[in-house]
Amino acid sequence: MTRLLAVLVAVGLVVGAVVVRGELDGSDGGGTDGAFRLRCGRDLAEVCERLAREDPDIEVSVEDEGVTADRLAAPDVRPDFDAWLTVGPWADLVADDRRIAGATGRVLGRPGPVLAAARAAILAQADRAAVLRTHCGTAGVNWACIGDATGRPWSEIGGSAAWGVVKPGLAAPDGGTGLVTVAQAVSSRLGTTDWAANDLDDPTVAGWFDQLVRGARQADAEGTDPARRFLVIPASFGAVGTVEGRSTAAAGRRGAETIYPEPVSTAEVRLVPTAGRSAASAADRIGTDRLRDALRAEGWPTGRDGGPGLPSAGALQALRTRWDEVA
Repeated sequence: MTRLLAVLVAVGLVVGAVVVRGELDGSDGGGTDGAFRLRCGRDLAEVCERLAREDPDIEVSVEDEGVTADRLAAPDVRPDFDAWLTVGPWADLVADDRRIAGATGRVLGRPGPVLAAARAAILAQADRAAVLRTHCGTAGVNWACIGDATGRPWSEIGGSAAWGVVKPGLAAPDGGTGLVTVAQAVSSRLGTTDWAANDLDDPTVAGWFDQLVRGARQADAEGTDPARRFLVIPASFGAVGTVEGRSTAAAGRRGAETIYPEPVSTAEVRLVPTAGRSAASAADRIGTDRLRDALRAEGWPTGRDGGPGLPSAGALQALRTRWDEVA
């Protein structure tokens, strides 16, 4: 509720300006001078910049999906883009939030097919991974085990005292990769991807989650992408959440291990048109092959089938709220 009220207040300050802009340029979901306005999640910035270099008429704007989604949840808002390239089911979160807010009408069209799909992964230096594997036991290395160990000296779980304490690396769930990896962390704690918002209120789950989030914030006080920082300074974290692709390949070359925890969650990349457009027409405007090539070139696995392994939109929104509330 706190997040929703904040969104309504913030959007109220900008809705008028957005509407006036649309009336001035005379557009109906399109840019001026034939330009196509593509909004991209921050994890897809390099993909979209590549597209813009190949087609100067593609106007790219980059923003965390959570920021865009919160803005679109407000009544009477008008998107300032023609299509949205996202990591994760953000169109579902927008629809759910608009329903709760009592907003009428649609701001987004039906999402297109999956363009790329990357499994949630854990990166760890090989020596840390070996210690975690022994400590976590038959369940394997997962966030349930890492969360329990967060803040404890490595020496207590079989590691070297020189490593300090166990520090998790998780990006905030306001971005696509962050949403999927944090949701997967909760799934590993609960043993299922089909969990509900009220599962986060269970005292044992809440205590574990709060400890994990505090550890992640303390380990990455600068608010940078933990996976990128890990590739530069591996000792910054004991284990890092990411999705398979470029970061996992780079980590392998640096002697780190990539672990795919159970149950599997997948970050799906989709193109979401604004209301009144179709995903097919938006993809045709960009160039479907060009889009898939750009994703592949930036390390996003294409051509994989399978469901996302994520809870409902309501549960994911509750996860975002819970993350924000951790002191």
